[in-house]
Amino acid sequence: MGFWNAAGWIWVVMWGAPAFAVSGEPAQTEVKIGLACEDLGRFQSLKASKTDHITFFEKPGRPFQRAGVILRKRAGDHQDVTVKVRPKVPGSPVPPAGPGVEVEGDWTLKSRTLTWAFKVDGAQFTKEQMTWLAAITSEKPDARSRVELESERWKWDQEREEIPGLEGEKVSFERWLRVRSAGGDCLALEVSVRVDSARAEKAIVALQKFVVSKGVRIVPALQENKTARVLDLLLGKAR
Repeated sequence: MGFWNAAGWIWVVMWGAPAFAVSGEPAQTEVKIGLACEDLGRFQSLKASKTDHITFFEKPGRPFQRAGVILRKRAGDHQDVTVKVRPKVPGSPVPPAGPGVEVEGDWTLKSRTLTWAFKVDGAQFTKEQMTWLAAITSEKPDARSRVELESERWKWDQEREEIPGLEGEKVSFERWLRVRSAGGDCLALEVSVRVDSARAEKAIVALQKFVVSKGVRIVPALQENKTARVLDLLLGKAR
């Protein structure tokens, strides 16, 4: 369900409990809203940006994404490699417990999923990461099949302008751009906040109200998962 105001449709969507690969709720949930690239100028209380060069490893036909897998390398403010899984079915193999392994809820206005992430500092995937990947899919990453882009991130300055319902929370904006040699144009813009899962329902409503208060119209087509949307754009939809 939802309601309308002058700036557009506000979604207040109610789902039943999703089927996760593990029992219980994750401790934290990240809630996200996709924005049009030109909307960034409507948000003035942003702290200085940080940047990363991001590489996603994917093949023609997008076998990793179809298996619910994201393989990512970052260089810049972050220096790490991550195997991330959004389980397609209950009972998907989970990563080994230990440093760098996190599980959290991942909410957009169109979906609510569970995300496992196995992140390691450095520039190379580890044996442990690849062992987990092999339990999910027989596909192996190939350095020749990759997508590269640039990331810019900002934090909202809550001391300058507090967001009702999200007081004290770290609200982030992230913009993805093509690499400069390919034009450097904006591919995606997203605002998000990570909260205790018990507060996720209220947080996503507060985030919507904040966005609309800035005169932004929430576009349904931009509420798909950001990584999936950008890979669709740069690689074409999986066949």
